[in-house]
Amino acid sequence: MPGNYTITLTGTNSAAESGVTRFYAYAFTGSLTVAPGATDIAFDLVVSRSLDNTTVSGIVSFAGFGIDATVTFTARGGGAITASASSGSDGSYTVGLAPGAYDVYASRALGSAVSFLQITVPHADARTQDIPMASGFVVSGVTTDAQGRRTSASITIQSTASLDLTSDGSGLYSTVLPAGVYAITATKTATENGISVSYQATTSVALQSDTVVNLALEKIVSRSVILTWDASQRQTIAAGSSVTYTVVVRNTGNVADTWSLSGRPTDWEFSFVPSTVSLNFGTSGTSAGVVVTLTSPADALVDHGTITLVATSTTDGTTQGSVDVQVDILRTRGLSLTLDPTSGVFDGRFLNNTLTITNSGNAAETVDVEITNPDDVAANGWIARLGLVGGPASDVRLSGVTVPANSTTQVRLQSQSSGGGSGATVIIRASAQDSMAVSSTGFFTLQMPALATGGIAVVGPEIAHEAPLNLQVVAAVVAAVAAVGTGLFLTRRRR
Repeated sequence: MPGNYTITLTGTNSAAESGVTRFYAYAFTGSLTVAPGATDIAFDLVVSRSLDNTTVSGIVSFAGFGIDATVTFTARGGGAITASASSGSDGSYTVGLAPGAYDVYASRALGSAVSFLQITVPHADARTQDIPMASGFVVSGVTTDAQGRRTSASITIQSTASLDLTSDGSGLYSTVLPAGVYAITATKTATENGISVSYQATTSVALQSDTVVNLALEKIVSRSVILTWDASQRQTIAAGSSVTYTVVVRNTGNVADTWSLSGRPTDWEFSFVPSTVSLNFGTSGTSAGVVVTLTSPADALVDHGTITLVATSTTDGTTQGSVDVQVDILRTRGLSLTLDPTSGVFDGRFLNNTLTITNSGNAAETVDVEITNPDDVAANGWIARLGLVGGPASDVRLSGVTVPANSTTQVRLQSQSSGGGSGATVIIRASAQDSMAVSSTGFFTLQMPALATGGIAVVGPEIAHEAPLNLQVVAAVVAAVAAVGTGLFLTRRRR
């Protein structure tokens, strides 16, 4: 409908700012004219925003009577914003506070009446918070620097609540607090050798009367060190050889310190020149180059793990810095293949032997093991197969066998007789998958285990002896069985 209109908007909402939730009130008032025949009108609402604080009010009292005082609400969390208020002669006060946690300190210009407490303000239209005061005691003193000179410092006095003070240029501070136990901390920062350094003094006091607490600041010592190494120095050496690198040691703490050098792992040798370095702190004289000679063990592996150089404070052995350096070991390779002559076991069906693959190189090898003459073996009345120890033997080729550096791995040779006897030769080759030049070939003769003579054990109820084997009787039985067999054969032939 055509005409002139006044538009008013009000509302509240919360918003997260830097991880803190705050509450805001939004408002807008404006005019709008709608012309005859208008169907659509674009109208922007530029709203104002203000904190939607909780109105906190109450009475500041002493001995049950309202009194004038200055009340400070120090923000401690939850979106709180520091504020202050003054009560009237009747003790009444009113202040708008953002919701959150506050430490409250109330005092008077004259006298020792004081209140010190902690409160939490909710998001609400209003909150009543009375502040009773009691007689307190004066805590005072001076703050001095490490050389004993008076200096200004920040002071925190803490019990259930905290009070923040600052001593003046001559180091003086003074405040009134209720009786109780307090932790008092003074802090200050200054510049030494071009860097920022912190100083601190801490003490505690059981306040029952006016008390002088002087605070002598001392440097908060920070020890740290950084080692750096230029990777362009990286070299490849043979096992048992040495390489020389240069590392830079830099003191990053706030005190001068001496650092001793060492290295790991322990099976490597490290020689440092110099073996210790004394370094200043700040912006000059804080770093030095150290030459280190690293000697690898004679059996060093290509994959030898991490080599670390360490600087340790001679003042505080728990403070260390380190850098990892890289030394490549020249690879050596070698394979050999052997059969343990005592490993042959015949289970009545299969002859099982253990093959040992030895890697004499300094890096792990992935090996293929193969019977190269399976047809010849078969022609001699045997079927030979390979397998892992404890696994099935199913093929003449076993692929991807891992043999660790400077170590051995065993595989199984399983042979089944199809009419052959001892004396057949099996040719087996073990070769690295990535290089046939790294290989070993073995020629192994299949030997049936010798049958040892022994005794016949007789066991059963009331039998507890072993009868000796009568070889003549056994021979007679065998001959008789053979004769019977021959007779049956001849008889069947005559039919």
